[in-house]
Amino acid sequence: MSQYTLLRLKRKAKKLGITQARIAAEAGVKVTLVCHLFAGRAKSQNVLRTARRLIAETTAHRDALAQTSPQP
Repeated sequence: MSQYTLLRLKRKAKKLGITQARIAAEAGVKVTLVCHLFAGRAKSQNVLRTARRLIAETTAHRDALAQTSPQP
């Protein structure tokens, strides 16, 4: 995975309020592995899948809330 893609993934997670600690907990790994992955110093398909899943779930939840919110 390119460094650019990792940076985009990291920024998207941060924007959605998904912490590296949460990604690590969901993936069953230490936070340092997530940190190293986002810095391009480690590889883990498990962590990448987990980060993508959390981003997708959070985005879907946020979008659902936006649709059900009353319009002014």
